[in-house]
Amino acid sequence: MSKRRSDAQQTRKQLIEAGRKAFAKKGLKGTVLRDDVLRPAGVSTGSFYHQFENKTDLLLSILKDNANSYRPNVLEAMKPREGSTLEDIVRSAYTQTFDNADENGDIFQIASRERGSTDTRIALYLEDDRKLWQLGLAKSYEKLFPNSSPKKNLLTANIILHQGLGVVEDYLKLPKSERLIARKEILDALVKFSVGGIEYFLR
Repeated sequence: MSKRRSDAQQTRKQLIEAGRKAFAKKGLKGTVLRDDVLRPAGVSTGSFYHQFENKTDLLLSILKDNANSYRPNVLEAMKPREGSTLEDIVRSAYTQTFDNADENGDIFQIASRERGSTDTRIALYLEDDRKLWQLGLAKSYEKLFPNSSPKKNLLTANIILHQGLGVVEDYLKLPKSERLIARKEILDALVKFSVGGIEYFLR
């Protein structure tokens, strides 16, 4: 790898890290590029524009990077395996979600904050991302419940998404010192509630 390419990758990493902190704390609208991203990252304005068009482009890159690594893991966990029960599958998927929340809580904060974004690109991305999640879960349900209808699969996926997201957002509001103890109780309750709902709708 050339030094120029290595330097560019390091610059991008610094901008991503500073951007994550700024957007989680202040949101896209409240983040001042120079003060909240460039200065903490130690990156010049010119170097920023070699990497990103603007702060919206930076935020989209942050969201996409996380989704591209996180979504496949959850959907893989949702695949039926020999001997696995619905509860096993749901628990595995939620465990992946809580692991990601513990590691990338700032991403959940950003997505929650920007859900009502007035920036068209952000709003469209988050809507498309939600649809991808919904379709992915619906396909998993189709394999688990072959006799269920596509309409019911999509509805169930939508309910599970909203329910799971709300619970995880509340979990992330807890002090980190309390999460380890609370996580098991929350996870157990969420799994039982979700399994009951899924079976009610799709069996």
